[in-house]
Amino acid sequence: MKPHASPLGIRAGAVIAAILAVGSASMPLMSGAAASAATTTTKYEAESAKLTGGAVVETDHTGYSGSGFVGGYTDSDKGTASTAFTVSAATAGTYALALEYSDGTGSSRTLTLGVDGKTQQITLPATTDWNTWAAETTSVTLAAGSHTIAYSYGTADNGNANLDYLAVTETSTSGGGGTTPPATTAGAQLPYTEYVAAQQPTTGTVLPVSRTYPSLASEATTRSAVQLTGTGQYVSVTLAHPANSIVVRYSIPDKSDGSTATAPLAVYAGSSHVADLSLTTKYSWLYGGGYTDTHSPSNGAAHHFFDETRALIGEQPAGTVIKLQKDAADTAASYTIDLVDTEEVAAAPAMPSGYTSITSFGVTPNSGADDTSAINSALSSLSGTGTGLWFPAGTYDISDRIGFTNVSIQGAGEWRTTIQSTAENGNGGLYSNGGENHVSNLSIFGDQTSRNNNAGAAGIEGEFTSGSTITNVWIEHTKVGIWTDGPTTGLTVSGARVRDVYADGIHLNGGTSNTTVEQSEVRNAGDDGLAMDTEGGDVTGSTFTADTVSNIIQANGIGVYGGGNNTVSDSLVTDTVAFGAGITISSRFGQAFDGPTTVSGNTLQRTGSYSSDLGIDLGALWIYADQTSITQPIAVTGNTISGSTYQGVLVKGPQAVSALTMSGDTIAGAGTSGLDIEGASGALNVSSTTVSGAATGLVNNGNGFTVTRGSGNSGF
Repeated sequence: MKPHASPLGIRAGAVIAAILAVGSASMPLMSGAAASAATTTTKYEAESAKLTGGAVVETDHTGYSGSGFVGGYTDSDKGTASTAFTVSAATAGTYALALEYSDGTGSSRTLTLGVDGKTQQITLPATTDWNTWAAETTSVTLAAGSHTIAYSYGTADNGNANLDYLAVTETSTSGGGGTTPPATTAGAQLPYTEYVAAQQPTTGTVLPVSRTYPSLASEATTRSAVQLTGTGQYVSVTLAHPANSIVVRYSIPDKSDGSTATAPLAVYAGSSHVADLSLTTKYSWLYGGGYTDTHSPSNGAAHHFFDETRALIGEQPAGTVIKLQKDAADTAASYTIDLVDTEEVAAAPAMPSGYTSITSFGVTPNSGADDTSAINSALSSLSGTGTGLWFPAGTYDISDRIGFTNVSIQGAGEWRTTIQSTAENGNGGLYSNGGENHVSNLSIFGDQTSRNNNAGAAGIEGEFTSGSTITNVWIEHTKVGIWTDGPTTGLTVSGARVRDVYADGIHLNGGTSNTTVEQSEVRNAGDDGLAMDTEGGDVTGSTFTADTVSNIIQANGIGVYGGGNNTVSDSLVTDTVAFGAGITISSRFGQAFDGPTTVSGNTLQRTGSYSSDLGIDLGALWIYADQTSITQPIAVTGNTISGSTYQGVLVKGPQAVSALTMSGDTIAGAGTSGLDIEGASGALNVSSTTVSGAATGLVNNGNGFTVTRGSGNSGF
């Protein structure tokens, strides 16, 4: 937090392309036992598998691996030919099945993939000839143990392909300990269905799992993604629910000089081409070592590789296969796909009672005109009148800050109404000058391209009085998502989506009290996802609850810096990338703690990282007594911590942490130790807490730090 002011089964060319796509970014900044999560690829030769129904070993083509390949998938053996591999999974998790095959027929062929009897049809695109081999990758979930993986010429297939080998790679691990993350009810109830690309069917390359920063994989969800490099390659998802929209988290290569690259990417619903996504590097690919990053490659290593794009794709029923495919017109050298989110977007509603439309003030949606002055004038005239300002569906361009006081602002929905800043790295966004305000049902998209503490704007900022709300607001490409100034009190933020910002996602600054952030999501922030910061004043009585935070690049998922009577509860934090923990309770910034802090019911998955500025490994939960001792109670209860890159919980000095309690917490699969006390004095009372799958249960290198064990503990 800073103040506002070649593995088997993957062709060598694919591996080289994956490395070149990152360019100078491959500068490891991690240390310790879990610097990167190891991946193991096991190769199974088809000629050694169980062959039935006419499948036979052949050698009449070149380029195959081992002593031969399997043919016999001819029409005379339709419905019978099969190659069955016995595959061993060391741990439960998600595995990439990369089938090496050739198809010289000139058209795509289909086979039936069976995993322990559960079947699905797969498609094998044509290869140049019968001497050319390619890989078709399918992601599956396997329990630990032995499995039968069979490729058959089913009655609904067109067969006529040759099989060389199967390469099996674990693509989703939970961390250093290798345990599978448990299911969780923590986090926000989000209005969309999310698909992790590395776990979906693809003909591209599934990047090996890695937490080595900076790298594409380290910034991806579950630390792996799909990369499409060849024409015709795709990754697909099968809709679990009806949807008419798509969000794709992606990366395309930057230009060598750091200037903006753009490229389209085709979207198919079944066999129908429904959209071309517009992708760009304008808001990604930063260079540098921390908080002074630029778009100049000479500034240092690259990172912040991912951005997002969204599109409406027409009504698609459940069961529809949505495919992202690199067509001939899609000109990027590679497309790295991390996430696909699909959602059913409601039609734009009519204006509710109690509002006046912005069109009454001479503003026309989608006109391309600068609407700043007219919007400010409208809000000024409505201030304190009890009448709100309605923004019908459309885009409204602004070039400066929009100020408001004692007024409601409402749009036709996050997908329907967008306030778009045209001031690149300048002012923009909404600014509350005080009073009871309500902002809802719209998007605020900025034009910030990098972090500058002396310029740029938040999506929403300012002072709010009791009863104020920010509801269902989507913010992207601003410096900060939402920033409260003191003396804000009694504000509720709910249903916010903050993504692809360069500093904090949602920040409660000094002087904020009795404020709640709930059912909100922050993804791909360049600083803390959620922060309570006592710089400039106290933060008291505030709560982060049922929120989801992911892919935070250079800080913590959630940070509480001083204050009192604050709570972090029932939230989900995943995949923190560098320089931060999943959750930190810290006196590194701001004022001392002056009341209790509660951390309860949260789930932390694959969190913690290496801090290059401090030169230490950071745990999933990091209690840090830095500038001042933390003498007020910290209650850590009922949290689930899995797959931490390093420690499950780190208590760090040099000051004292004197009233820390842990109860009912579960720590599984930590990369180093379950509990680690380093350089701090003070005391911990711990009960009903379990550590499993860690290299060490407890390390106490404290300065006279006392650990009192109550009942019900295990593993340390």
